[in-house]
Amino acid sequence: MHCSGYEEKIKGNLRFEKGVKQIECNIDEQRVTITFDADKTSPEKIIQSFGKFGYKATEVKTEEQPTEKKK
Repeated sequence: MHCSGYEEKIKGNLRFEKGVKQIECNIDEQRVTITFDADKTSPEKIIQSFGKFGYKATEVKTEEQPTEKKK
């Protein structure tokens, strides 16, 4: 991913994938962050979607913030 053309290609191909809610591209870091509905899709399905338009993707997990317990 080297320019905005790649960003548009990614967004154009993933925007209609079932369960995808938001797509954010960071060209400098060559990273795509996808917010999705886990009841409708999975990281594996999204990764497969990248392959449909010639890109390779891997999942990068982030640390979840601890939830505050209610008293």
